[in-house]
Amino acid sequence: MNEEICVELKAKRVNNETANKLYNMLKEIWDNEEFALGVIGGCTTEEKQQKMINAITDGLTDTDEITIYSLALEADTDVATFKKEYDIDW
Repeated sequence: MNEEICVELKAKRVNNETANKLYNMLKEIWDNEEFALGVIGGCTTEEKQQKMINAITDGLTDTDEITIYSLALEADTDVATFKKEYDIDW
């Protein structure tokens, strides 16, 4: 993803204090703009952003699992159901 697109996405997605906190936490886990913005893209409300913050604070640090959790949040389901529905076994 080019830098211009990243800047545009960041402006749209990191638009409140909770999203900013989540963004910074994600960048500490993996300093990758696409990862951070992609995860925040799945956490479209402050409530979902806070759930992700709580999960990371509670020890969720695997980037694959963080990504799956953000997709599950966006689908308004739990991780186990999401993994089963999309046949994800890792």
